[in-house]
Amino acid sequence: MAKSYFLHQTEAKSNTFKLVVAYTFGLLVVPLLINIVLYFFDDSQTEFSWRDHFYIYGITVGVCAIPVIIGSLFFYFKYSGPGYKVAEALGASPIDDFEDNFNLSQLRNIVEEISFASGIKCPQIYILEDPTINAFAAGSTIDNSIICVNTGTLDQLDRSELSGVIAHEFSHIVNRDVNINLKIGTMIAGFSALSILGWFILRATSGMGSSRSSRSKNSSGAGIILLIGLALLVLGWIWKFYSMIISAAISRQREYLADATAVSYTRDDSIARALIKIQNSAMKSTINESQKETCSHMFFTSEKKANLLDSHPPLENRIKRAKEMSFSHYGENAEENSSQ
Repeated sequence: MAKSYFLHQTEAKSNTFKLVVAYTFGLLVVPLLINIVLYFFDDSQTEFSWRDHFYIYGITVGVCAIPVIIGSLFFYFKYSGPGYKVAEALGASPIDDFEDNFNLSQLRNIVEEISFASGIKCPQIYILEDPTINAFAAGSTIDNSIICVNTGTLDQLDRSELSGVIAHEFSHIVNRDVNINLKIGTMIAGFSALSILGWFILRATSGMGSSRSSRSKNSSGAGIILLIGLALLVLGWIWKFYSMIISAAISRQREYLADATAVSYTRDDSIARALIKIQNSAMKSTINESQKETCSHMFFTSEKKANLLDSHPPLENRIKRAKEMSFSHYGENAEENSSQ
């Protein structure tokens, strides 16, 4: 049975909430599991009760919070702010409002139309010289957001299909998806800082035992520091990997939400036809790999093969969902109308 865009939106929002709950639960459970393992493998179980290990759990979380907060703040202040910073970092240029060009004039008109449909003001428009069909939205708030469109999108899509892509990007702005990705990114950066700290502690501890006399005098102290460094390294790595998995899963749900919201703005099958055209395109992006790795989650589609860490759902899944929506001519309502 075909689903309306409203049901797809509700489903994506519900799945996002479940993933956020799982994410928070996992962050708290990982150090607890480590303490449980230590409890069962601790030779001095008679001296340390469950309560003592819960105290250690609290201390572990508190100690880990310091480097995580520092790393997160560094990432946040570096990547938050106006969307034009991201666009210009990728080499995009703002559209000149007075430039006499059919493609750009059409793009401006579409942005104005979707702005009216979405109920937010027109964001600044950027153009990125790239032959692929792609676009992205950036900015930490609605007021400082921008929409950037690849030149390949203007060259290969008709007006209706371009409307679907632009509507998708407007959805990311309206639903604050950029801000969600920024918050998750700050957490991942914080856990990376925790792993780095653990690695530095391990390096420093190995230097402490360079001589036999120093090893005999400071063996207990060095052993404790070594365990702390190892714990921070392992805990940071586990947290980071877990965060990346949940982040990718949340991003995939927000892509589904953006597709459904695009249908609610355009009230047609434009998003489905745009996705099909992308699926059939053989063009490859000219964006360099380092920039692609950093910003791929923001784009309309990803060139990566589907995997656990991919920020975008497979194109075939997105196309299938887009076809199901009742405002698409592929949908159930249209089939009923055509049979009458």
